[in-house]
Amino acid sequence: MSQNITTQEAREQVVLGVQRTAMLYQSFAETLLKKFGREEAEKLILEAIHDFGKSCGERVQKGVKEKNLECTLTNYFQIPDLPKLGWDLISETVEKDKELKVDVSYCPLAEQWLQDMDPKLARLYCYVDQAKFSSYNPDIQCTHTNNMLDGDEKCTLLIQKIK
Repeated sequence: MSQNITTQEAREQVVLGVQRTAMLYQSFAETLLKKFGREEAEKLILEAIHDFGKSCGERVQKGVKEKNLECTLTNYFQIPDLPKLGWDLISETVEKDKELKVDVSYCPLAEQWLQDMDPKLARLYCYVDQAKFSSYNPDIQCTHTNNMLDGDEKCTLLIQKIK
């Protein structure tokens, strides 16, 4: 039996799923913090986030290569990495295939974590972006120039081809 839902209902379902994922991350991060202390917990979290991001970037790389495309900045977005619904994004290509600026005005992860999680601990998750892009193509660098978890109004990712 199929059921049609509105885009708004689909978005709400995606946000709910992402917020549950944020809660899971929070639970793991806080458990590590209690068990091992801040320094060791942060080290373990960053290791896990790097491994996760690396897997995501390699998945995109594989999809791009299966389409017989080069692993360029533009082609990264040929393979879905995140749901189309759930985040509010504005992407601006500064120079085709050299630099891309992505502004995120709504992130369901940040919304969840800002309710009752140490933002510095939550912020470690965001390093997933650097790992994704560098494992997809080591000549691509991602930098967060703004981050809601640092107190900024929005998240801004600057994604650049560095070689």
